[in-house]
Amino acid sequence: MKRTQVPSEPEAFPEKRRRFEALSAGDDQDHHDTSKTRDKAVHEELSTLCSRCSSIDVEGLSINMNGKFEAIKLMSLGKLGVEAELSSCSLCRFFHAVKILDDNDCSVNDYALYLTAAPPPYSRERSVLAVAREEGSTSSKYGFLTYLRDMGASRGFIACSEGSDTGPHAYSLRARSIDPGSICYDNTIRGWIKLCDQQHRGCCNIRDDRSASGPEDMKLIDCKLRQIVPALPSYRYSALSYVWGTSSSGDDDQRSHKTFLPTILPRTIEDAISVTKVLDLRYLWVDRYCIDQENDAEKQTQIQQMDLIYQHAFVTIVAAAGNDPHFGLPGVGATSRHPQPTAWIKGRCLVSTLPDPRLLIKASKWMQRAWTYQESFFSTRRIVFTEQQVYYECRKGSARETWHVSQSMSMPVFLDPDALSRHRPTHICRLLEDYCGRELSVESDAIRAFEGVFHNYRRKHHVHQYRGIPIMPLTRMIYLEGIHRSRGEAFAAGLTWSNRAPGARRSLFPTWSWAGWTVSIRYQSHLCVFGLGLGDDRPLKIFIENCDGSLSDMDELSDDLLDQGVSGSSSKFIHIEAWTIPINIQYKPNRAEESQYNSNWYNGSSGYIVRFQRDEAAVQVPMIPLYQKNENDITTQQSYAPDFKNGSFLGIVLGRCEDRFRTIFIMVVHEKNHYYERVGHIILAPTYKTWFSNGRKIHESIICGEWTIFRSKERRTIRLG
Repeated sequence: MKRTQVPSEPEAFPEKRRRFEALSAGDDQDHHDTSKTRDKAVHEELSTLCSRCSSIDVEGLSINMNGKFEAIKLMSLGKLGVEAELSSCSLCRFFHAVKILDDNDCSVNDYALYLTAAPPPYSRERSVLAVAREEGSTSSKYGFLTYLRDMGASRGFIACSEGSDTGPHAYSLRARSIDPGSICYDNTIRGWIKLCDQQHRGCCNIRDDRSASGPEDMKLIDCKLRQIVPALPSYRYSALSYVWGTSSSGDDDQRSHKTFLPTILPRTIEDAISVTKVLDLRYLWVDRYCIDQENDAEKQTQIQQMDLIYQHAFVTIVAAAGNDPHFGLPGVGATSRHPQPTAWIKGRCLVSTLPDPRLLIKASKWMQRAWTYQESFFSTRRIVFTEQQVYYECRKGSARETWHVSQSMSMPVFLDPDALSRHRPTHICRLLEDYCGRELSVESDAIRAFEGVFHNYRRKHHVHQYRGIPIMPLTRMIYLEGIHRSRGEAFAAGLTWSNRAPGARRSLFPTWSWAGWTVSIRYQSHLCVFGLGLGDDRPLKIFIENCDGSLSDMDELSDDLLDQGVSGSSSKFIHIEAWTIPINIQYKPNRAEESQYNSNWYNGSSGYIVRFQRDEAAVQVPMIPLYQKNENDITTQQSYAPDFKNGSFLGIVLGRCEDRFRTIFIMVVHEKNHYYERVGHIILAPTYKTWFSNGRKIHESIICGEWTIFRSKERRTIRLG
């Protein structure tokens, strides 16, 4: 869902704006302690509400919706433009602050106050208020309510503060009032962890698993002594996940502090120490200080066990605000949160539930960084600090600061939605899909930032990797026991990643690895699960080229040698013995010349077409390029990027040429000096829906197309770099 920002309005009414800022400052004072300010607010609110707002029927603001899927219009609110923003009426300002905006919002919209059942993840027995555009007479009731719920998540709903009286608001959703400058730990983070510890002990407390060995030779920050100490197995510690940012000369200079912490720390790390102590923990792990950044051997050891470091942490503190370690954790130290819209009316405190914190996390720099992926993935409990509120997530549930969790924590998780699937070896392909495309400051970290995941799957599922390409274990499914699957074929299945869009080259890595590109990828999952289906009929062979030019058969290499390939003695070249086909690439953005046959094999196109000719028959299939293309039909990103109009191109067939009912992946490669480079891919995937609807006609068409595509196939050994 796209979150929209409040559109800027022209600066007007300067006197009103100054008065509004003064009123806003007054609204923020002590609003976290509603019990102390209620009497004063009741006395003063009549003088701060306009005639319309002071006449609102408070009892009508909440009724028992009982989960009804409808929105009840309570009253019209008008334009809610700059006049409302600068109004002396606190409720008008409140309505302006919480109004739901979308891409079609404009100043001519009229707004209204609606009552509806609380959407997930809130309790359906409770009701919430929302300020949204007036529902048109032609609008679908279902469509408008769906809009109200979806867009409301990006702006927040209106609920009664827990400090309000009960009575007529017994059915209203109760939300917390949040102090921008501090966090009430007992009612939030402490309570969430206690509830998790009671209800999810077997899942979220890895220390209860005596068979789970912890990280070795790890160091921790002693938050009491502010020293860096060797970790003992009995130590309970928190771990920090944050955006490293760029180092500067005025920084903490971790190189000079290998025992004691520097006097002045980046604000985020100082705040993490404070949170650790508040949670009655003494130790904290921060990569900046707990790994000797000048000791390459130590760095490699700790990076490879990053899964264990975060997995064994009692809790992970996530800094999802700011772009560097100097921003701080909002609400902990000097960094304040954005004020929560609040208004009083006749003794009731109305507050915004605030935008869904998951949207803020998704849009954060922390979520975009490569290194933070495995840090979050392996954490069992995460306390996420955003600029508006604190969000908590464990492997069984989640909570947010504005919502009270009393007895259970069953809200859906966001950061780890596929916790159960991680027990399957092939799930690593899904993790690579989530990881690739994230940002890196240092290109050489492309595989290193995922090393903890590889280590975990190697240890638990016997999944190995070579230069980032996963090598699945032989399948143990009973009905597949008779199918031959060599390690070379398993590696070739890992080569079937496809890019979602063109990207740029990372020259330190080979073109056949996803690490060699700044692209998001996806896998054909069944190719990873079942392999390429080659059988014993001339199986595909993979050889690794060593630095001395010799070749090693991948089927004969040990697991350790494969996993050490990133930093070992091998080159970036591999040799693939497989079927190949000649490739003729054309660019046809309008797709005007596609034949009826093509729709039986694929969906979508990039504009690049590969044409196969046999006598008078022709087949055209789309080719998805790795390089970007500009308007002048000249590929960019690298000076040696190929011109698809010229040059020698081949397709390496990763599959059986005669297998017309299975997806066939064709890697498109371009000839260089004495080797080839990967430049794109073709996926041939017959659709069973079309097959069953058209029967024999489509069957004959597929056979004809297969003959046309593979009629010039040739068995070759390709040197690929």
